[in-house]
Amino acid sequence: MVVRKPAVDAAPWHLFAVAFFVLLFNCLGAVDYIGAQLFPNTYYLRVDPDVRDFFMRTVWWEELFWAIGVWFAVAAPVALAWRSRWAIPLTYVALAGIVVTLVDEYFSEWPDAIDQPSKHLYNAMVMAVQIGFLLYARAMKRKGVIR
Repeated sequence: MVVRKPAVDAAPWHLFAVAFFVLLFNCLGAVDYIGAQLFPNTYYLRVDPDVRDFFMRTVWWEELFWAIGVWFAVAAPVALAWRSRWAIPLTYVALAGIVVTLVDEYFSEWPDAIDQPSKHLYNAMVMAVQIGFLLYARAMKRKGVIR
């Protein structure tokens, strides 16, 4: 009896689980971005006026790096689920956007209503998820799972 090897090796189950959960986490940033960009008056309706004014006066390059961080972070787990080699470069670009955004945040004067420990914890979680995802994607590349 001849045993034939499949043309494409099956991906490990955890690849799809990691891609799904990272995509779900990154969609939090996408919802935040969409709300702030498309519906700012409604999105910021329940926050302090100081906070609304702070976000309404962001400059173009801050918006650009925020968009890069969000949308490349959303695209990266999708690419991983497709087992695409683009998952790793997309994650590097997302990390670059996130890092520029976070550095800008830490050098900006935030209103007291939003400059809370929870914001810093969330920022740390964002970085941890993205770095963890990058390490996972690189491990899958080394194992030949990503083409």
